[in-house]
Amino acid sequence: MKKKIKYKIPKTNFSIREFDTNGSTNGKNGHEGKKYNLGMAGRGLKLLERKSTRPLKTGKHPMKYLKFSNSKRRNQKTRNGMVSEAIIDSFLNKIICGDTVEIMKGIPDGSVPLVITSPPYNLKNSTGNGMKDGRGGKWANAALVNGYSHHNDSMPHDEYVKWQRECLTEMLRIIPNDGAIFYNHKWRVQGGLLQDRQDIVKDFPVRQIIIWRRKGGFNFNAGYFLPTYEVIYLIAKPNFKLIPKANAHGDIWEFTQEMNNEHPAAFPVKLIDRIVSSTNAKIVLDPFMGSGTTAISAINFNRDYIGIEKSPEYCDMARKRIKQKQSQYQLC
Repeated sequence: MKKKIKYKIPKTNFSIREFDTNGSTNGKNGHEGKKYNLGMAGRGLKLLERKSTRPLKTGKHPMKYLKFSNSKRRNQKTRNGMVSEAIIDSFLNKIICGDTVEIMKGIPDGSVPLVITSPPYNLKNSTGNGMKDGRGGKWANAALVNGYSHHNDSMPHDEYVKWQRECLTEMLRIIPNDGAIFYNHKWRVQGGLLQDRQDIVKDFPVRQIIIWRRKGGFNFNAGYFLPTYEVIYLIAKPNFKLIPKANAHGDIWEFTQEMNNEHPAAFPVKLIDRIVSSTNAKIVLDPFMGSGTTAISAINFNRDYIGIEKSPEYCDMARKRIKQKQSQYQLC
């Protein structure tokens, strides 16, 4: 009788508790209520078994330390696929609180077909005085004057660009050959010149720039005309396609800014709905989930979501909104 050997899972900096939207551990095999440091596979991989001790080689991934077994006849690609599926399943429909780059490193290559996100814009690192000194210019009542709950939005520009490029590199790695990233950002004037974010997106496969024309949230400066839009970079792998007739939306979208949200810079749900409904993607990732808008949109279209957010306050906010949304569906 062949002896079964469980995987040896490397430790990482997040746990079962942080994976669950309801805050419970939902442990298995007598581990209920306990907090364990799991590897990148999470709970899903912990329950899998194989029949030998031959290690699985997966490049730089810490997963190479998993104990696999098998004969030489076993197909390596099949084994890698099973592990990848187990890992991605452990991320689905959860808000994960932590560092977005480090957490994305635990997501397998090519496993998430759609990424939709809007990072902090670094607005408080400004050559103007309004946002920088807390007065906000015409934005005296704007929540972003105080930054985010766990991010002051005032990194040195070179550090900010480096960080955003690291984020985009991970996003690009985890989308498949028919996947896409919708990356929302804001152009602005700094030192009298347009800052168009080209230093962030340079060398990434930008296929299109979508203009999001907002109906609210204006700022004013006598040195240039009133800015009324933000941009959404469509960064796509070669085989990405929209569903039939979705391209009729055009590349100028008009949506009112989200006004009834405690988060200082929330996406409007209808904007995310347009993106999600224009693809066949079954999994949607937002690595800057904020108050959970991308998850709400994913639920609207019966898609799975993955949310990553640094701020515990915003994680709780997102979980609360998701719970309310799910309750609405149960009542229908």
